[in-house]
Amino acid sequence: MFLNAKNILLIFQQSLILFTYFLIFSKSVIAEPSKNNVLPINKQQFVNQAENFAQQRIIPSQLKAIRKWEEELLKWQTLGDKSQAALTLIKLGEIYKDIGATKLALEHYNKALSLYREFDNRLQEAFILSQISSIYIIELERLKEERNFHSLHSLYVNSRQSQLLLEKIRSTPEKVLELYQKSLRIYQELNNLSGEASILNKMAQKRYLYDSDLDKHKLLQKSLAIYQEIGDKQGEALVLGFLSEFNLMEYRNDQAGWDLFDRAMAIYGEITPQNSDGFTIGKAQANLLTMAVDYWWSDNQRKALELYEQSLKIYQEIGDKKGEALAIKNMGYRYFLLEDKEKELEFYTEALGIYREIGDSFGIANILDSLGRAYYFSGDVEKALEFYNQELEILQEASQFYSQIGDSETALIFEYRQPVIWFAIGNIYSKLQDDKNEIEAYKQARKVYQELRDNEGEIDFLIKVAEYYGNQENLEKMVEFLTQAVKIYQEKGDFQAEANLLRDKIAGIYFYRLKDSETGFEILNKSLKIYRQIGKTEEVAKTLSRIGYLYLYTAENELQNPLESKRMSKRERFF
Repeated sequence: MFLNAKNILLIFQQSLILFTYFLIFSKSVIAEPSKNNVLPINKQQFVNQAENFAQQRIIPSQLKAIRKWEEELLKWQTLGDKSQAALTLIKLGEIYKDIGATKLALEHYNKALSLYREFDNRLQEAFILSQISSIYIIELERLKEERNFHSLHSLYVNSRQSQLLLEKIRSTPEKVLELYQKSLRIYQELNNLSGEASILNKMAQKRYLYDSDLDKHKLLQKSLAIYQEIGDKQGEALVLGFLSEFNLMEYRNDQAGWDLFDRAMAIYGEITPQNSDGFTIGKAQANLLTMAVDYWWSDNQRKALELYEQSLKIYQEIGDKKGEALAIKNMGYRYFLLEDKEKELEFYTEALGIYREIGDSFGIANILDSLGRAYYFSGDVEKALEFYNQELEILQEASQFYSQIGDSETALIFEYRQPVIWFAIGNIYSKLQDDKNEIEAYKQARKVYQELRDNEGEIDFLIKVAEYYGNQENLEKMVEFLTQAVKIYQEKGDFQAEANLLRDKIAGIYFYRLKDSETGFEILNKSLKIYRQIGKTEEVAKTLSRIGYLYLYTAENELQNPLESKRMSKRERFF
């Protein structure tokens, strides 16, 4: 069950569970320490309890871990031990990253980075730069997912959040590349081959970090050569897996792709029993099998299902609940593409149970949304309504949760999803011809924008609702929601925005959608009057040009459709 703010406080008040140095100071979390200012660590302390905790990877345990490490951080800061403070900041950053609190993860990594630069620990600096890059990649993927979320619901509102989203999508790739290049240069200067290979491999994973497929192949080959040179079998298997995917899924070079696949799997089979980092190895192996499932799914489902079962077993053995849930969810999506509703719902429901178990709010919300849409498009709107209401509850709790722990940016993602779901609920009530609940759903969506003080979002949402009513040929409701949008700007005293909305949005709807040119010209003339009153000469010129064009358009339309032009609208006037 997802944790709300009350549950969080209760967890923080409970006694703390001592946990792993295995998780905390494993080589996947902290780069090899330099001899400068790094104190020795007792890695044996509480190892058994630690490994058990590492395997859980659930929100309640991670919250306890955060509380523990915040106390440790305060202790090291009080003692003036910057080295141990930096290590603790890294651990906190890693845990915040794990629970999706990327803003807090960045804050802690950047604090650690400042400390390591202060005492010139360049190896740790390179490591943290790489970790910060990974956080930005997570944020970028999340932002793209939000854009896709709005697209799936056919509702893209021009809100303050959407504008920020677009700006981050444009600027983040360059930032990621710059950080990886800085990290790579440091590793090369220090002749740290393992670090260099790791960065090259990471840069090959995202299309915006290289110029062409040839560059991607070169990055992977160079990384592979380094791992082979230093005898790092785990790194070698990882890159062989990526090269296999590259050949199978992009180049369609089947023979080379499967040869690479077999080599990678053989190495994983050799090193897994001997290596203490079984989680990382198991996850890489399961991810490689998942790629093979995608490859075979369209041509040989029986083989694909066998590979899926293998990957699922590995996720379960290593205790990777998130990986397990994602694998099951992806199977649901594959059956969605096959239009096999029964199987789709079966897998989605199974994945939902795991996401609830580990308290993954993003996972829960996404699955509930998939279930809601699945039932909606199959015609079972009552069932869709049930899942959308559950989704709303999760979105509200998740927003409260991230606000409570101090990550306002992540909280906003969940808040801005809520109006979209309210809109979907309103559409369902429209199909059920329940006007009262439909209007109430749209009011609740407006309330979210109002609480966020996002006037642009609220106004654009009202326009989208108006357009929805227009598509339903409910012109009276369309006009009603357009009027509400204008009133917001009037109440604010934002006259230019009011005029822009009248001219650029509403007038066009009257001309082209409602075929009511008389009211359309009234609206244009009102916007013209406003522009003149506030002294916007350039906008006056644009509006006069628009009026001239529409007079010509209307005249031509009247000549071509004389009967239509004589039908005067009896609709209620806009003003």
